[in-house]
Amino acid sequence: MFAAKVSSVCADKDDMKQFFQGLVLGAALMYGYLYHGVALLTKLQYWLGDTASQYRDDLHHQEAERALQGFLLRRDLQPPVEEESAPG
Repeated sequence: MFAAKVSSVCADKDDMKQFFQGLVLGAALMYGYLYHGVALLTKLQYWLGDTASQYRDDLHHQEAERALQGFLLRRDLQPPVEEESAPG
């Protein structure tokens, strides 16, 4: 009976240790997001925009776009053209 109490106390200490580790980690991440998140997101958005513009300016991309002529892109986004019904 004494062994059962000791194991439950050890399990409670491990659970509390994991809880406080998660609490500290969560608080640190929230602090970082609130005070440094805007700068990080701005740099990330600038980098992604710069990378996308480099991709669009790439000659291989432009050649592929001309070869495909918007296949699965612009053409498929346009509404379907209705055919005139033939008298019959």
